[in-house]
Amino acid sequence: MNHPWLDRFEQILLVILSGFLFWGNAVSSIAIVSLAILGLIRGGWRAFTNVRGFILLLPFLILLSSWLAFGVPSDGTRELQLWPTWIAAILYFSTSTRPEFFRKSFVLISILQAVAVLTFFTFASPIEHASFSQGFRDAIEAQFHVHPTFVSVAWFWASVLLLLDFKQNIFQRIWGVAFLVVMASLCGGKMPLIACAAILGSMAILKMNSLKYKVATLTGILVLGIGNVLFNPVLTERFEELYRVNLDYEEGQALSSSELRLGIWNCAIETTFDNWIFGVGTGNTRAALEACYEEYDQVEFFDGEYNTHNQFIHFWLASGIAGLLIILLFFSYMLLTAMRLNIRTLVLFLLFFILISLTENYFSRQFGMMFFSLFAANLLFENRHQPSPANNPSS
Repeated sequence: MNHPWLDRFEQILLVILSGFLFWGNAVSSIAIVSLAILGLIRGGWRAFTNVRGFILLLPFLILLSSWLAFGVPSDGTRELQLWPTWIAAILYFSTSTRPEFFRKSFVLISILQAVAVLTFFTFASPIEHASFSQGFRDAIEAQFHVHPTFVSVAWFWASVLLLLDFKQNIFQRIWGVAFLVVMASLCGGKMPLIACAAILGSMAILKMNSLKYKVATLTGILVLGIGNVLFNPVLTERFEELYRVNLDYEEGQALSSSELRLGIWNCAIETTFDNWIFGVGTGNTRAALEACYEEYDQVEFFDGEYNTHNQFIHFWLASGIAGLLIILLFFSYMLLTAMRLNIRTLVLFLLFFILISLTENYFSRQFGMMFFSLFAANLLFENRHQPSPANNPSS
C-alpha cells in the first residue's frame, strides 16, 4: 500500500540531509537515523547478510578490534561513534527508490549555500584581514561553523554532480559548475581543487562521446584552474606557501599550513614505522603523534588536535599493518564493484574521496563520515532499483 504522506516525509528528510554541510550535527543525525529506521523496516538489514556487507564493515571492525585490544582508550570512542553513520546510510540507501533525488537536492542546496556565503561576504561582512586567504577561511569557520576545507570538498563534488545528474544542455550546466568551482576555490582547499580537476578531466576524456564536449570541458577546467591559481587571492596565497616552506621549526616561527602539515606528515610516518606491525591502538594516535611533536620547538603543533592528515597512514598507525591492508581492500573492493556494475559516478566519487584522503582523515570527522557514507551508499546501491542509470554528462 502506498502512503503519500510517508513518501513526502521521506523526501523532506532527504532534503534536510542533503544540506548536512551547514546544519548542526544533531539535525543531520536525526535525519539519517529516521531514514535508517525507514530502511530497516523495508529490509535494509539484508545488506549485511552477505560477504559484501561484511567487507563494507571491515574498516569499522578493525578499528573496533584495535580499540579493544589496547584497553579501550577514551579518545577512541569519539572516532568509533562516527561509524554508525555508515551503517545507517547502508540501511536506508540499500532500500531507497530515489537515490537521484538526494543527489539533486545536494547540488541545489550547495548552490544556495554558495549564494548565501557570497551575499554575506559581499554585503554583511567584508573581509578585514592582513591575509585575504586566512581572513576568508577564518570568517567561514566563525560565521558558518564549518571548516572551509570541508566546504570546498562539498561544493567541488556538487559541481561534478551538476554535470552528471542534471539533463540541461552541457553549456548551461557549465555556468553552475563554474560558480561552484570558484566559490569552492575561495575556501582555499588545495587537494580538493586538485581532486576536482582530476575528476572533471577524467569525465571529459573518458565519458563524453562528442569531441566538442571534451574540448569545452577541458578548456573550462584549464581556464578555471589557471585563473583560480593566478587571480583567486585565496588560492594564490595558499599555493605561494609552497615556495616559502621553512622546515627548521624554530621557536617563534609563524608556521604556514603547508609547513604545519609537512611537520605532521613527518611525525606520522616516523611514528607509524616505529609501530608498523600492531599500531598504537584506536584512540592512542594523537598521544603518539604529540610525543613526536615535542621534538619540534613549536607550540603550534599543540594548538589543535592534529591527526596524521592522511587516512591510510591513520589506519596503519591505529591498527597496524592489518589496518592498512583492510582500508586498501575496502577501497579496492568498492572500486572494482563500481566498475563491474558500471556505476561510473561511484568510480568518480571514490577516486575523488581517495585523493582528498591523502591530506586529511575524513573518517575521523563528522563531515567526512557523513560525506562518504551518504554518497558511497547512495551510489553503490543505486543499481538495485535502477538497472540502467543514466550518467551521461553530454546529454
